Amino acid sequence: MAVLTATARKRIPAKSFALPGGRYPINDPAHARNALARASQHASPAEKATIRRKVKAKYPAIDISGLKKMKASGAISQRAAEKNGLSEDREESGEEEPETASNRYKDATQRIYGD
Repeated sequence: MAVLTATARKRIPAKSFALPGGRYPINDPAHARNALARASQHASPAEKATIRRKVKAKYPAIDISGLKKMKASGAISQRAAEKNGLSEDREESGEEEPETASNRYKDATQRIYGD
């Protein structure tokens, strides 16, 4: 991915950003892929949808469903899939929530205090 200096970033037209305010530049395919990756880590579900839609419109060749393929092949864990907005599979299958520290704490609190 090409380095984007502050001067070069200021010259990029507003339509080459996935979100208002100069967030998530998608001025070239490498930056578009990076925007998808960063959005998976930090954006809200609505922002993720907007970024995916804009990347798909500007670069149709970029596969925005790659995470689902990775999950299906076992290359990405269920937890990572949930973080990236792919948790609907568990709801459909009726699979229980995995044991986490948070869930163990909740269970212990319920055993001690009732509710």
